Amino acid sequence: MPWQYKTARALCEAFAVAFLPKEKPYGIRAFQYIKDGQFYKTKGLGRLTLTEKSVARWAFGAPASEKPEMEREFGEFELWSPHWDKCADAGTPPDILLKFSQQSMPTDRIKRKIAGFMVIAFASEIYDSDHTKSFLNNEILKQFKRPQAFSLLRRWAYPTGSAFHLSIQDFPHNGVFKDSVQPFADLIEKNQLQEAWAPL
Repeated sequence: MPWQYKTARALCEAFAVAFLPKEKPYGIRAFQYIKDGQFYKTKGLGRLTLTEKSVARWAFGAPASEKPEMEREFGEFELWSPHWDKCADAGTPPDILLKFSQQSMPTDRIKRKIAGFMVIAFASEIYDSDHTKSFLNNEILKQFKRPQAFSLLRRWAYPTGSAFHLSIQDFPHNGVFKDSVQPFADLIEKNQLQEAWAPL
């Protein structure tokens, strides 16, 4: 899983080599589920970077320097370039979005065949660049094509009245699957998806 420390470090290193400082400043946010009595609560992890020390704060299985903690589970990770604040100020989507999340809450009793979901989105004008290709061809990403991977050229979001819907930033919680589908309870079929995704 991409939130395992060794994989997370390799993924962040691959991103840094491919895109920094070529692309605009980035922002990272992540959260975990923390055991609180009988229940779990979400905990944001504050300002994060691509450094080894920062990755150890959100990834699991970091070296022995990681402090023993209360029971916890990975929640979600997002990297935006440019930073989401700059995108909000300009009213534009990011050039790059890297996002992955665990699809089972700690208290979820549904047995899921797909435990994690990763989204990698690029603006069309940088998708064919050499540094984008070098990142996508990195060995660390090839393992995430199993068991399933899909691709699609589409807008960041679709206008509806004065708002937007089916935004890429809301994947996978909204915009990927048809409303009648129970996501991740089984392997994904093309007819479960809202749009014409193509298998990779």
